[in-house]
Amino acid sequence: MPLERGLAASECAGTPLSAMFEVAERKRQLAVYTRQGNTFSEVIVDGTTGKITKVEALTRGAELTAAIAQGAVMVKAKTSLRTAVEAVLTAHPGFHALRVVPTLQGEQPVAEITLVKEGTVTTVVEPLDEARRERTRVRRRATRAAHHSLHHQPSALPTEQRSVGRRTEEIITCETTTPT
Repeated sequence: MPLERGLAASECAGTPLSAMFEVAERKRQLAVYTRQGNTFSEVIVDGTTGKITKVEALTRGAELTAAIAQGAVMVKAKTSLRTAVEAVLTAHPGFHALRVVPTLQGEQPVAEITLVKEGTVTTVVEPLDEARRERTRVRRRATRAAHHSLHHQPSALPTEQRSVGRRTEEIITCETTTPT
């Protein structure tokens, strides 16, 4: 399951603030910090099925402190983390996202996205505000359709498709599972 699909799944529990793949009990999972109102949570998404397996409120400690700081950055953002990750992957064909964390560069919100391809790990900084994104959008627009058709992988998440103009959008149905 790609990171951007896990971000989409976690949107059921609030606005994603950061995401990182990790291994717990020898299983790959995606940990996503989210915010819904004044509540911060850690959402665990199964790395294979793309389903939410756990949502736990963050009430104290370093995790809550990190989520609050990330939430402060995302308040300034005009672009979601999922959109930023998708834009970076379009510009870097063949790479896969491992981690995304919002931060400020001066006063500008950006997403630091860690990518991997054939053992090479790199970090890309993507603007999260419209003014800076507009400069990069024009060159990405031409490659987006070609990249999508070459690199689109079927989702493990239940979806439906609808046509919007000349493009097709995937509508993700949020599902959760309870651990056995």
